[in-house]
Amino acid sequence: MESAIYLTFVVNLESSVKNDLYICRDYHIQPSELRRLRYYEYETMLECIQEINKKAEEDEKKREKNNGLPEGYSMPKMPSFPSMSGTSMPTISIPSL
Repeated sequence: MESAIYLTFVVNLESSVKNDLYICRDYHIQPSELRRLRYYEYETMLECIQEINKKAEEDEKKREKNNGLPEGYSMPKMPSFPSMSGTSMPTISIPSL
């Protein structure tokens, strides 16, 4: 008599559906292809996607910190101009008639 081992996975349905929709939308994979994957393949794919997203977020934070410029590039310094507040218009009084 052959004995079979069955593994039972407890998965939150809402999280699973959200993950599937995210993968289908961003990676253009059909839901039927996701259903064909073994559970451990699916989990590994989710881990890889999380790593990719984490790296993208870190890159975005670096870009924001550098004012949207690529890493290693800095804006040239603008020359400072002297203020022109020292000159003023002369006051002229007009005689009344």
